[in-house]
Amino acid sequence: MSDISRYFSQNYKFATARFLADAKKFGEVKMYSDPESEYVVPVLKVGNGPNKVVINTGIHGTEGFFGSAFFSRWLENGAKFLDKKYNEKFTVALVHVINGFGMEHYVRENANNVDLNRNFCDWAADAPKNYMYRASHDLLVSKPGLWKLVKLLWF
Repeated sequence: MSDISRYFSQNYKFATARFLADAKKFGEVKMYSDPESEYVVPVLKVGNGPNKVVINTGIHGTEGFFGSAFFSRWLENGAKFLDKKYNEKFTVALVHVINGFGMEHYVRENANNVDLNRNFCDWAADAPKNYMYRASHDLLVSKPGLWKLVKLLWF
């Protein structure tokens, strides 16, 4: 068994650089950004199928260290699910460290002191501007009916 500690990065910038180096061997990497943040969110996209598989990490900044290490180890060892034979059925998106601020500062919250997995929208109010979501919507959201496929495969 290999020493998994070698996959862990010291900080957000090193983790992101490592992800980019590993990910570009598998497909297109797009950088998503918000004009109000210095942190980008790189996303590896593999395949063009109608069924979407999204794996993200770092919603809570401190979780970014483990998620980034997982991506590095998985990509370095061939990431078998990313095999080209699946490209017509699936679009796989690996979303690297959603909360770069939290990872860089070793905190759970983002730069606005918001816990991204606890503070949800007020659905009665207008949605806040979210540049990164608007830019990535089509990549991340499947067409209606995918749940039927999931139920057939899973249950």
